[in-house]
Amino acid sequence: MSRAMTLPPSSRRRGALSTSSVCLCLALTWWASVTEAKPLPLARFAPYLGGRLAPIGQALAARDYPKAVGLLERQLQRRRPRHRKQLSFLLAYARLRAKSYARAAPAFEQLVRRYPLLANYSRYLAAKAYYKAKRFDDAERLAREVSPRALLAVEASLLRADALRALHREREALPLWRRYLRARPEGGRVAEAHLRIAEDAMRRAQVAHEKVAQEKARRGALHHYKAILIACPLSRQAPAARRGLAAAAHGLPGAQAKLNGPELLRQSRVYDRKHRNRRAERGFLAALKRGDLDAAGRCQARYHVAKSIFKQRQRDRAEPHFAQAVKLCRKAKLHQLVVKSLYNQARGLYRKGRYLAAAKLFLALEREFPHHSYSDDARLRAAEAYTELKKKKMVAKLLVALPSLHPQGDQRREALWRLARQAYFDKHYKDADKHLGTIIDTLGHARRYYAEGRALYWRARIYGRLGKRGRARRAYEAAIREYPLSYYALQAFNRLREGWPRVFRKLRRELLVPIGKRAGRWTFTDSELTTKPAFRRGIELLRLGLGTYAARELARAGLSTRRGQKPQLWLAAVLFDRAGQWSFSHQVPRSRDWRWKRDYPLRDNVRRWRVAFPLAFPQLVRPLARRAGIPKQLAWAVMREESGFSTRIESYANAIGLMQLILPTARAAGSRHRMRVDRKALRDPATNITLGTTFLAFLQRTFRGVTPLIIAGYNAGHGAVYRWLARYRRHSLDELMERIPYDQTRRYSKRVLASFFAYSVLWGKRRDVPRIGQRLPKARRERLRRRRKKR
Repeated sequence: MSRAMTLPPSSRRRGALSTSSVCLCLALTWWASVTEAKPLPLARFAPYLGGRLAPIGQALAARDYPKAVGLLERQLQRRRPRHRKQLSFLLAYARLRAKSYARAAPAFEQLVRRYPLLANYSRYLAAKAYYKAKRFDDAERLAREVSPRALLAVEASLLRADALRALHREREALPLWRRYLRARPEGGRVAEAHLRIAEDAMRRAQVAHEKVAQEKARRGALHHYKAILIACPLSRQAPAARRGLAAAAHGLPGAQAKLNGPELLRQSRVYDRKHRNRRAERGFLAALKRGDLDAAGRCQARYHVAKSIFKQRQRDRAEPHFAQAVKLCRKAKLHQLVVKSLYNQARGLYRKGRYLAAAKLFLALEREFPHHSYSDDARLRAAEAYTELKKKKMVAKLLVALPSLHPQGDQRREALWRLARQAYFDKHYKDADKHLGTIIDTLGHARRYYAEGRALYWRARIYGRLGKRGRARRAYEAAIREYPLSYYALQAFNRLREGWPRVFRKLRRELLVPIGKRAGRWTFTDSELTTKPAFRRGIELLRLGLGTYAARELARAGLSTRRGQKPQLWLAAVLFDRAGQWSFSHQVPRSRDWRWKRDYPLRDNVRRWRVAFPLAFPQLVRPLARRAGIPKQLAWAVMREESGFSTRIESYANAIGLMQLILPTARAAGSRHRMRVDRKALRDPATNITLGTTFLAFLQRTFRGVTPLIIAGYNAGHGAVYRWLARYRRHSLDELMERIPYDQTRRYSKRVLASFFAYSVLWGKRRDVPRIGQRLPKARRERLRRRRKKR
């Protein structure tokens, strides 16, 4: 021990401490208090627009900016309004979105000094407002003042480039466009950056005196025009790029005004990613006609031709193209595409009704690629084809052997289930029970949503057929307890309500009625996060309701819903959920951490379930569902499973927006409201929910309120459900759900019904189990499109 820590002789009695020892103890105590992980004060992260200010938040969420401006102005006229800075920021933001640029710009400029936490945001938004108001000098000045380290630095530099161009100072803007291409090679304004650089190159070519300089400038322009057509063919700059390409290539030695094969292939891949399937098909065919693709390019082009046709739901027309892709990909030795082409060619043959050819091709794929992940799927599809040929022995042979041939495959449970299902419908109940027992005993707990509780539920149905009521009741109860709020738990609850009402009431009191009681509060500890400026800015933006900006700031601070440790993921989910950014928040329980689904939403676990099933866009869903006459829980369930609460998402079938409506259906529903509907309108939450609830109301009238049929009709169309009702009219409703021939619709219906069940008990006051009977209704023949009155 050092001399400073040694006790002097006069103080070497028991219990005495030196001054230095006392200081050391105090220092250690202080350090422990500082470094100790303290709970994050989530109450301080609550949105500003809560309580009395909720109407403002609802107007902003509904994008009714004029109304939001009026509400904010009245609030700020009060004597001592709370959160004056924040409300002033939101007022300026609402004015900007309401196109009141002359009033928004000076308000943001004042907030630069008054609201230092978001100073760079105020500078950027003030510059944007000044630009819209055509005060380009002020816009350029404020955009230049945005810190180069700020999150909006790239956007600010682009805004500055726009202002410089408006001031006819293009040469100063050019480095900004080049810097943007380096920083964001796949950014939203890449096409514009290429166009500005290409235009500058063409101007330089016109004023150059030497031929070498002219050709060099024109080749540079050619490169940028082609970059637009290849990477951004759907952009507004694409027509100008086509004209510019022709002008730049004219008279230039070795230059081509058209894209070559590899370039067309890259362009068509962009069409494919954007789900412009017809354009993609034409582009891939044009690339093949060029004749300058190598073997791999020809394989990829032909495969994507077939895939583009397949995505147009024309599988029979895609089949010969897949057959050609098989040959080309074999030559190119691209085995992955060989497998995919064989598999989809067989699906095309199946679609054409050539079941034997399809089955043989599926089995050939399995033999040639026995260890590929598609091999067990191919055997399952071959069994489907033989089912259509009514060769039951062959079907059984294929399905029985699948689990042993593919012990690591993901179709083992499905193969055994199909054996059990066929035995059930053939009334061979003991064989069906044997297969279900194998599933339960050997494959363990089901993880896929469409199989959760399936074996237990149908075992109970078999026991009911055999008159073994005690065993049936226990199997239903097991399905309910082991698979919380799943589709088969919902069915089991309804069967208990019909046959064992006392047991139903007991389970409901035990598992559903206590939901929400003693839920506790979220507690998170992370002392490092709160010290980061990006975290503070992200929280402030979340509290303001600006979720996109907030997500970027929080990701910079190390907090994201996509990656990280489980506590940090849930912290991000809770923060986004409280701020009304549901497309971000529900990503965690949906795809990052599934442990919450193992137990019912009792006590603390209810918090995770409610983040997974949020009441998204309540200011729109509640009144629109009430007006349409449908359960609001059904609207939320459809929205969750269709889009994950993303307003801008688009599927490969070109279904758009929150409730994933295709244009023909949306226009038919819009005719009832005299609304003009296009792709842009479907990305508006109010429009999309209005049309989606209208379509659900139509299906509810058509199928007399039978929820499973409503959901199936939403996915496959009411015409398909008519056909199934006619074909399986002697079946019960749960049997019909298993008979739906479309895999996607059958599984989708179960997923949405499970969500409907979850929303009903998580947020309903009485925790009622939705009623699903067994009798099939007589469907009404209704029209969705409003009939025009004859003049």
